[in-house]
Amino acid sequence: MAYYSIAECVVVTAVRDGMNLTPYEYIVCREGVSGAEPGSELSGPKKIMLVVSEFIGCSPSLSGAIRVNPWNIESTAEAMNEAISLAEPEKELRHEKHYCYVSTHDVAFWSRSFLQDM
Repeated sequence: MAYYSIAECVVVTAVRDGMNLTPYEYIVCREGVSGAEPGSELSGPKKIMLVVSEFIGCSPSLSGAIRVNPWNIESTAEAMNEAISLAEPEKELRHEKHYCYVSTHDVAFWSRSFLQDM
């Protein structure tokens, strides 16, 4: 988790997967630490980039992530380059969007959703 809190980009390129939660964990870790010293990396604007395989289960819910086919090495490399080259305000915007989704779609949300569908 410590690496997630300082990494500005995460690449998840699974080719077979169910519900990989690594991107969600990364998003929450990058939100920072409450009570962090002002001016530290953990208290500043949050900016992230996700490069995710189109085959992982959470890919559709992360609309700000760059999706790749991990079998295509060239396009994966291009996506990684795009992720680290993106403008800082765009990274911040994507983080806000992802964090809003992850923080509102918690266990209680999924439990209610499941029970309603029954």
